[in-house]
Amino acid sequence: MRFLLLLFTIAFLSCESNAIDEAKLLGPDKDNNGVRDDIDKWINKTYKNHDQIKAAKLKAKYNRLALKFHKDKEKSNQYTHKALDLSNCLANLVKNFKLWSKRLDSYHLLTYNTRERLKVYTIVNSNFSGQVGYIETDLVKSCEFKLTQKELE
Repeated sequence: MRFLLLLFTIAFLSCESNAIDEAKLLGPDKDNNGVRDDIDKWINKTYKNHDQIKAAKLKAKYNRLALKFHKDKEKSNQYTHKALDLSNCLANLVKNFKLWSKRLDSYHLLTYNTRERLKVYTIVNSNFSGQVGYIETDLVKSCEFKLTQKELE
């Protein structure tokens, strides 16, 4: 009997740990711009250039959508491609590669800051496995919005 109770408990806990709470996964977005509020705040604090802010927020929005649709491989990959394009855009908008790289590391630490988010990020990466990407060197082509500033940081 104890063995059955132990098996039931393990099975119950396993099922419970596999359930993903979408609200916790995606986090709050009070202004409904598609970007988690804490990341929105970090972007506004980190970037001063309007185009950089726009690129960073679009990247964050697409990363969030890739997490949301982690069970739909096609959608997950679509949003991951878009996030990578915006990462490329942002890299082109920041002249200093070391600064961009440091900010990207900080962004990833903030974005995937819970076990649940990291777990789903692993699923998104698994979905994306085998995909082909490229680096666009043309600033205008790498960004999906009309640039407003010519000066780069």
